[in-house]
Amino acid sequence: MGQGSGQGNGESASPMMGGGTNMMGMMMGMMSGGPGGMMGVALENAPGPRIPESAAKTLATAVPAGATVGRAGNAITFSTNHMRLAMIANSDNSANDNRMFFEIAGLRNPTITVPAGATVTVQFVNADDDEAHRLAFSAAAPPFPFMAMMDAWPAFPGAEGPVLGDPTVAGLHSATFTFVASRPGAYSYLCLIPGHAQQGMFGRFVVAKTAT
Repeated sequence: MGQGSGQGNGESASPMMGGGTNMMGMMMGMMSGGPGGMMGVALENAPGPRIPESAAKTLATAVPAGATVGRAGNAITFSTNHMRLAMIANSDNSANDNRMFFEIAGLRNPTITVPAGATVTVQFVNADDDEAHRLAFSAAAPPFPFMAMMDAWPAFPGAEGPVLGDPTVAGLHSATFTFVASRPGAYSYLCLIPGHAQQGMFGRFVVAKTAT
């Protein structure tokens, strides 16, 4: 996994094992989703912030303040130096490709452009009912291997979230972290769970030299 602590704004990262897990559930998770399925079951009862499913659906489609959404180009461009970005991890079992994705402002894995020096606060939510997910912003570029997390170190201090497990009746796991996009360039945001980025769970993150 990445080098950072996976903590931000005082929220605790989920531990690697959650309570209330039984062996049968873990076996079913492994069978249905590989490492992500097993981790999702193992962490479903982990402590940490949660939000209702209805709130996640609202966040997934809301346009962030200071952002321009280009739906035809699948792109989001920010013009402000401080921004809050909701990124909802989910999957679509009916899709032939790009089954797992991050939904942002109603787009799947869009290109995100921010001005250099911008402070980016990310609210990361796992709305996937049978997979764990973990988000990071990295200088690594596609195509990503199965073990993408081995090389996808955070590009900026604090630019990663913890592993979030499956939702339960208590709500969807959520984590918030903040980083400064200090260096212009082309980066990626991706899921660090083995196999997820390889299957298409990633997008471009561009830090522009001047305000866009």
